[in-house]
Amino acid sequence: MGCGSHREKGPPEEVQTWKFLNLSDFKATSGWTIPAYIWLWFMAFVAVAVYAVDTFTAVNLLAFDKWNGQVKPVLPFQYSKWIFAVCILLSWLLCFYETFRAVRVIRRGGVAQSYMYPLAVTLQSMRPQGWKRFLVFTELTKSKKGADYVAP
Repeated sequence: MGCGSHREKGPPEEVQTWKFLNLSDFKATSGWTIPAYIWLWFMAFVAVAVYAVDTFTAVNLLAFDKWNGQVKPVLPFQYSKWIFAVCILLSWLLCFYETFRAVRVIRRGGVAQSYMYPLAVTLQSMRPQGWKRFLVFTELTKSKKGADYVAP
């Protein structure tokens, strides 16, 4: 039996899933909880706006051969537009990949798994009962020390 064996590891810990957690037990105990939740929604809005502006830029570069910036690129425009457009496309692909992974983590139903994946925390906090789920993540974050925020 090596590392890749598929032996039975026992039943999963069902006490760590959302369905066994009573969300009504969690309350906002700090004055910073509501601003933090508003900040989460604001940053989600900013992320959507950035992708919209990036898409607008890619369309202007490829479809209309227009450069909107004040600073002219070092490379000729015919090469620069493709470099920028490919980078924007890659950012969309990365966004879809990260969202796919976050949705997979959410579907597993584990609280700890969701907490360990930042995009899953954001998506869980924006779902129905998102405020209550945000309060769960806030309680988990309270137990962290200052160095844990810096360490990856």
